[in-house]
Amino acid sequence: MDGDTNLTRFGRCRGLYITYYAKLSVEGTYLAIDVTVIIVNIALSVVGSIANGTLIAAYFRNKRLRSEHTMLLSTLACTDFMVTAVAQPLFVVTKVGNLVATFDHCMLWSINSLMSFICLCVSLLSLVLISLERFAVLRYACQYKQIVTHRRIKLAVCCSWFLVLLIAALHVIVRVHQITFLFYSVLSLCSVTICISLGVWTENLLRHHRKSIKQTQTVTKNRNQIKAQKKIARSTRTTFFIAGTLMACYLPGMTMLVYEGLYETTNPNFYFIVRPCVITFMYVNSALDPCLVLWRNRELRLTATHIFDRTKWAGSTSSI
Repeated sequence: MDGDTNLTRFGRCRGLYITYYAKLSVEGTYLAIDVTVIIVNIALSVVGSIANGTLIAAYFRNKRLRSEHTMLLSTLACTDFMVTAVAQPLFVVTKVGNLVATFDHCMLWSINSLMSFICLCVSLLSLVLISLERFAVLRYACQYKQIVTHRRIKLAVCCSWFLVLLIAALHVIVRVHQITFLFYSVLSLCSVTICISLGVWTENLLRHHRKSIKQTQTVTKNRNQIKAQKKIARSTRTTFFIAGTLMACYLPGMTMLVYEGLYETTNPNFYFIVRPCVITFMYVNSALDPCLVLWRNRELRLTATHIFDRTKWAGSTSSI
């Protein structure tokens, strides 16, 4: 780490976010970290873009998939697609800039950081909406169709985007990054608290739901009803998986961003070792989410397979 820690090798970027970039080509540990991060992010970007694009295409191609639950999953996939198709490639470019040190990429860092912030916040709010929808389907089964509608979901998603974009716009205009970090901290804390609370409550409801399935199997033998109940239980479990992976991937990022907001550290190890690794770990979630959904949802998976099977296109219909 000899000369690598010499701050004269690095430039300070005071754009929308305070960070550092290499004025000279990185060497040693920083070089190894950058090369690894670039390779991993390229792979995640390709896999994530294909998986999220497939999930979105399957939702629009199969009319039977356009339920309230899958609508929320597709909105999350749209956010993840923005991460894998735009934010990650920009991140890779900034890391390549560290390798060659041929340009001042403060603007790229600012755009990438701002876009990642927007997508991350919208993902958290989307997770809250998905958790609320799963709670409603178990707690208010009879009134579910009246409570959760396509119109209300669209309104909730638009409000989520509007709130996050408003904060981002204020940040761009005022350029006081503490405001953004404060909003992010409050949003993260509230979102995690709501999701955990709903998760515990929903888990209890799910246990009663399983008992109801057993009673239905014993008494009425209604196959369609049993199938619908099992589908609800499986979808709820999928939501738990998504929530768990999202929180696990975002927790280091939440901690890092709060730390950046409170302390303007000048340690290059933080910006060239800790920061890229944490950001990459956050990006893992955007590639993992659609894979989990496709793995757990048979109908979505079959529709996705149909999309890639050219032999079926000639005779396919929009409802499969």
